[in-house]
Formats: sequence, C-alpha cells, structure tokens
Amino acid sequence: MGTKLGFIFSIEALLAAILLFGIFLLTSDISKLDSDYSQNDKILYDYADSTLVVLDKTGALKELFENGNDTKIKNITESLIPSICTQLEIYNYSATPQNLYYSYTSQDCTKSWSTPISSKFSTYVNRTNVSNISVFWVKAVHYAK
Repeated sequence: MGTKLGFIFSIEALLAAILLFGIFLLTSDISKLDSDYSQNDKILYDYADSTLVVLDKTGALKELFENGNDTKIKNITESLIPSICTQLEIYNYSATPQNLYYSYTSQDCTKSWSTPISSKFSTYVNRTNVSNISVFWVKAVHYAK
C-alpha cells in the first residue's frame, strides 16, 4: 500500500512540474513580446520629442510662422531616419481640426494600423514684439514605413 501512495505523489509532482514549466514558458514569451513593443514605443516617442526640439532650435518653426516659409521644416523632416515616417501638424490656439494651420508628411509614407505610432504635442509661442504673441500647438507623429 505504501508504494501505491508514493507512486501517486510522484505522478502529481511530475504533473505539477510540467504545469509550472509550461506557465514559465508562456509568461516568458509574453513578457518578451511586451518589452519589445514597449521599447519600440519608447524609441518612437523619444524620436518625436527630439524632432520637435530640432525644429524649434534650428528656427524652422519661427521661419514658418513669421515668413510662411516651410523649406527648413521639409528639409529637416526629409533628413531624418529613412525608415521612420514623420507627420507634422501645427494648430492655432487649440488642437482641433478647424484650427489646423499647417500639415506636412514626409515623402513615400503610407500609414498602416499595424505599425507602432507615437504622437507628441508641444506648445510653441511666437513673439514678434511685445504686443504680438501667437500660441501654436505642434504635433509630431512617427510611424515605421
């Protein structure tokens, strides 16, 4: 009788070990996929933030607002990493469709819903003199080509 009880405990222990091993494999694959996706999101988010900083520091936004010249914006956008598409939207006062001031998407880009998308908003204040201040919302959207 003692050997049957030991045999049953051995089978239960073996099944429990197989079950734990299966759960471990399942969770390790899921966590790996999640971390890869999070890393891609973080890269695109940081890239969007950097794009807005570059557009501001190079004077590209100021040139657009004061002279209506978007050459610098187009040159900067097209010189970014070729595998990432950039879409810029600039709004007057609030980020609503009726207040869209300017929009540009880098060349050869088609957005699909399967690609990671990152969007970053920033405000830009254009001051030409003490009494003339304009506030704009600048949105940079990035996705893989």
